[in-house]
Amino acid sequence: MVKGYRPEKKQNVKRTSRVHRSSESRDKRVSLCPVTCNVRHYGDIIMMRKIFTALFIFLLVSCVGIPENITPVDNFNLEKYLGKWYEIARLDHSFERGLSKVTAEYTLRSDGGVKVLNRGYSDIEKKWKEAEGKAYFVQESDRGYLKVSFFGPFYGSYVVFEIDEVNYQYSLVCGPDRSYLWILSRNPAMPEELKAKLVDKAKRYCQMLWMMSFISVSVPAKIKQPLS
Repeated sequence: MVKGYRPEKKQNVKRTSRVHRSSESRDKRVSLCPVTCNVRHYGDIIMMRKIFTALFIFLLVSCVGIPENITPVDNFNLEKYLGKWYEIARLDHSFERGLSKVTAEYTLRSDGGVKVLNRGYSDIEKKWKEAEGKAYFVQESDRGYLKVSFFGPFYGSYVVFEIDEVNYQYSLVCGPDRSYLWILSRNPAMPEELKAKLVDKAKRYCQMLWMMSFISVSVPAKIKQPLS
């Protein structure tokens, strides 16, 4: 009985040893899983950050672009452009919707940029509203191509593509695409003949513009404005 028992005991010991080693191997593999998952998760985070950064840069660049067929005016004189402008007509959009008697006043900033102060009357709320922003030239300072921001690092194009070159009494301005367009004047009213001329120019510069509705904010004017 003693001889028969010993082999059986050795077999049991060997099985226990193999089971122990096997469980240790599994424990090692299991212990590596969280590390591997963390590495993969970290890699995913880095990749997502790169994607969002690229998308953010793309959006910023696209918002300060120039629409097709639009050319900013050359020999732009910022000093003559500063001061108060009256909005004569615009393509309707959400952030100005419901406002009348809209003005834009431009003054120099200490950093060389332009302070922008927009003001309009809300007919629904029966009160005046203001928005202050800042603008900077995108390229040369003698070209009517600026970018304007009213919050954070987000800028939009401000492109002057038609202007009274002599007296700076009117201008035609568009944004980063053809859905933004303004007719501005130094006076709160503009002769219908001049306004029709500027609308016609806008239609020629911006295709499909005739399909959009202009929100006129001017009144008939008796003062004659020069035609370029």
